[in-house]
Amino acid sequence: MSDALAPPASAGSAVLPRLLPFVAAVFLGFLAIGLPLSVLPLHVHDALGFGAVLVGVVVGLQSVATVLTRRHAGILSDTRGPKRAVLTGLAASALAGVCYGLSLLMPGGSIGALAAILCGRVVLGFGESLFMTGALSWAIATVGPRNAGKVMSWNGIAMYSAIAAGAPAGLAIQEAGGFGALALAASLAPLAGLAVAAMVPAVPVPGGVRMPFTAVIGLVLRPGLGLALGSAGFAVLATFAPLLFAARGWDGAGLALTAFGVAYIAVRLVAGGLPDRLGGKRVAAGSLAVEAVGHLIVWQASSPTMAVAGAAVIGLGFSLVLPALGVEAVKRVPAQNRGVALAAFVAFFDLSIAFGAPVAGGLVGSWGYPAVFLAAAGAALLSVLVTATDRHS
Repeated sequence: MSDALAPPASAGSAVLPRLLPFVAAVFLGFLAIGLPLSVLPLHVHDALGFGAVLVGVVVGLQSVATVLTRRHAGILSDTRGPKRAVLTGLAASALAGVCYGLSLLMPGGSIGALAAILCGRVVLGFGESLFMTGALSWAIATVGPRNAGKVMSWNGIAMYSAIAAGAPAGLAIQEAGGFGALALAASLAPLAGLAVAAMVPAVPVPGGVRMPFTAVIGLVLRPGLGLALGSAGFAVLATFAPLLFAARGWDGAGLALTAFGVAYIAVRLVAGGLPDRLGGKRVAAGSLAVEAVGHLIVWQASSPTMAVAGAAVIGLGFSLVLPALGVEAVKRVPAQNRGVALAAFVAFFDLSIAFGAPVAGGLVGSWGYPAVFLAAAGAALLSVLVTATDRHS
């Protein structure tokens, strides 16, 4: 049976109610990422007996798979429809949980179990790439490109909420029912998201000539570069704030990340529509400047309270960087290339998270932990320059 097609967005339509199904599907899909987030490192290290290097491989493999499949996700969304991409991605994400469960039954002891878990991480990376790219494209087509900033803001809220709620919930499930219960929960959450998405009307697949992927990358390169530079600071904060606190003998490292998260979500709730109203370039430049100030506060922090305050300022600034620059990326391509453009644009975020912390870590040996926050401030200011000097109309 063919899906009903969504009616075109009208100026008088209330945007948020129409976005809620997409937000719910993304939240449930991202629980497949959030639930195992804290459990997998402990399981691989303690239960399977592998060292820190393989723990890092298990955690990082999903992001690598996501980056490598972004192009395919964008093409599928543009040619077969974003609904197909979302449903396929959520099904793949559920399959990742099945792989985790099968690891308990694999022959070959720890090696067989590790192979099943690695397979699950690859499948999950592919699934995330599909359902996130499709959800963004589908939601923008439903509420109109003029609301692209709201779409990205609310999808970001769904993502970070799922990770924040999923990590402690996963540990609780593991403690109560073991790794098998965690694997089951990681499968059921995206299946629930699939059920939600299946009830949302599809949108027509736009016709017209589709540009090659390399041409689309060229169009979104400038906002993508700005996103990569601005996102490096998030990788730095998440990786080095706990180490900075430990080196200084401060308590409350978790409060820094909590302060970042609260500020991040608060700005998106209150001002998520600013990029649509004021323009992506203007909002991005201002947000990046605020982010840079936050990193400078942490760099100069002489107490844990000052460092936590700096983390909150980073959250205030970073919150609208992706949706603001995303507005700039979306308006540069025709509708028939929107999925590929979104996939290419978000890949800059993936790459920044993957490489930002290792690059910054090279500074620690010579200059200490505070230096990485000074470098992050410099990256944010460079992103301001890249964004403000972009002459694309």
